[in-house]
Amino acid sequence: MKNNFKRLTVIEYSLDLEWLASKQLSRLLFIENYKDSISFGETAQALSFNQKLNLLLDSRDIAKEDKMFFQTFMEIRNKFAHNRDIKTYFDACSSVKKVDFLKKHFEISDSSSDDESFLEDAVFQLYKKCALSLIELKGQIIENEGVIKTIEKTKRDLDFETMRFMEARNGLKEGFDIITTRLDSDRIFSSSEVKSLFDELRNRLNLHMITTGMDYIKKNS
Repeated sequence: MKNNFKRLTVIEYSLDLEWLASKQLSRLLFIENYKDSISFGETAQALSFNQKLNLLLDSRDIAKEDKMFFQTFMEIRNKFAHNRDIKTYFDACSSVKKVDFLKKHFEISDSSSDDESFLEDAVFQLYKKCALSLIELKGQIIENEGVIKTIEKTKRDLDFETMRFMEARNGLKEGFDIITTRLDSDRIFSSSEVKSLFDELRNRLNLHMITTGMDYIKKNS
């Protein structure tokens, strides 16, 4: 029963890592609901865990130096998942010749610990290292998010400038209507009166644009 728990634990680790890989690839490929997708859903057409990892490696979201840790985990996981004769961590790790690899890369917390206890802890540390590699974003995901933020900012700027233009047009129309009404006579206007009319037109235009800008800032802050 104890050995079955070890098998189930490693398979649970694997499910966690595959879930993380699917989530990150969905972000990379802009897939809103990965569970309903063909590539990351739960059908026979879905990508394998190894294929998902290869995509993340190609997109530079998993560092190449971390690839060997994922490969090691998958080899150990496959032994537990597909071979009933594998019952212990030592069985799994020694069968894929990874005992020395794990001892090299992971510390032994207790010098008196036997191989089985050490390997159990080492596989857990291996799982955590792989999980962190999937959580800490790099590569294309970060670049895509940067591009999206730039596009969103550009769109906001364009929306604002469009609004400013529309309000400027409205301000000009209102100002010209007032000027046209005032000029609707046969008398001759002095230069100072003409200047005063255009100053009023400019002020009305500025007022429209300032009011619009303040409203925009309030709505988007």
